[in-house]
Amino acid sequence: MPIIEEDDAAAILFTSGSTGPAKGVLYTHGIFNHQVRVLQDQFDIQTDEIDLPTFPLFGLFNSGLGVTSIIPEMDATRPAQVEPKNIIGPINDFKVSSSFGSPALWDTVSQFCRNKNIQLPTLKRIIMAGAPVSGKLLQRFENIVTEDCKIHTPYGATEALPVSLIDRQEILEQTWQFSNKGEGICVGRAIPKVEIRIIAITDHPILEWEEAIQLAPNTVGEIVIKAPWATRTYYNREDLTKLAKIKDGNSFWHRMGDVGRLDEKK
Repeated sequence: MPIIEEDDAAAILFTSGSTGPAKGVLYTHGIFNHQVRVLQDQFDIQTDEIDLPTFPLFGLFNSGLGVTSIIPEMDATRPAQVEPKNIIGPINDFKVSSSFGSPALWDTVSQFCRNKNIQLPTLKRIIMAGAPVSGKLLQRFENIVTEDCKIHTPYGATEALPVSLIDRQEILEQTWQFSNKGEGICVGRAIPKVEIRIIAITDHPILEWEEAIQLAPNTVGEIVIKAPWATRTYYNREDLTKLAKIKDGNSFWHRMGDVGRLDEKK
């Protein structure tokens, strides 16, 4: 059996294609190893848990985390069209403790729960990602899950996941009032080992970090990140790799393709 190295190719994952043609992102074994460790650390995932992944990648992570997976009957490419009973039933029947899903999926499920007065008492963790999460959606869970259930809304992308983290309580108590005033969606604080910078917006490649114009706090610009689990290349697309990566010595910055700002909080 061949020896697998950290830099050996492990998988090609495709971006959603929501902002253009889907791109093949090359994952190495080292990237997967980093992601498994950071997910375990940040979400306190234990091996005796039962998870219901509504996104296939998180089902793969469960194998590395030693977590039992309950696979729901649904089309993972159309989360908003999920049949709520196919999520609610397995959660309550198998005492699911954790579940990952898009805001569109949880919007459908939570509305059904509210209308039918259904609770999900075994859930102690919900992870919502893939699109902005509204305070209205988070508020709806007040009578669906227990007070002990943590609802996390991490920020990231196929090329770099996760990047930052915030939870339901902090959003509702501190940040959503500013989002309602048009100040954007707060995506939390950088996860340990992740660096985040804001640079001047440009549609052109930036070959070296010295060429990037870094912006001051509270200035809107392009989000760039550096992390051990950021992917290095797009498969067979050197042009897109050149556009998305900025060389910085022996490392690199990934251009997230999003605009945002850093405030002065740490």
